[in-house]
Amino acid sequence: MFNAFLAALIPLLLVFGLYHLFTWFNVFRINERAYWKRVGLTAAISHFLLVTGFFVFVWYDHTGPAYRLSGIDYAVFLFEHSAFWQMLAIFDTVAMLGILAVFSLMNPSVAPDRMLIVAVAMIYLVGTAQWYFFGGAVGAALQKIWDGLKTGEEGEEWFQ
Repeated sequence: MFNAFLAALIPLLLVFGLYHLFTWFNVFRINERAYWKRVGLTAAISHFLLVTGFFVFVWYDHTGPAYRLSGIDYAVFLFEHSAFWQMLAIFDTVAMLGILAVFSLMNPSVAPDRMLIVAVAMIYLVGTAQWYFFGGAVGAALQKIWDGLKTGEEGEEWFQ
């Protein structure tokens, strides 16, 4: 249960931390964008970093002595012996549905290496777009809440 809590908390903390770093140093001229676009861009970059880290750590798991001796290649290990599908179901639902749709259209005799290329491309493209729009929606909702909290009294000029 604690691991599930941490798995949900880490992406949120990464987005929160990167957002503040990007705004402090004005990376990608992020301060010139609308608030929802800033949050969406930060969520998309965070997704890209998290997916890259996941693939790297799965690669290190794959190069362990047990799997190296068995001769399982990276694609088979990723699809059958890692938490790939569980992570997709939780964090990249739209990308997972796209991958499953493409896999169902592919010929069953397609090599796992080609399926790996399709899966990685779909995760990076569709998953990053999913998190851009999801982060943007969260940013728009937060902006709406923040605007509702303003009172319009004296001393408000520091908000702008």
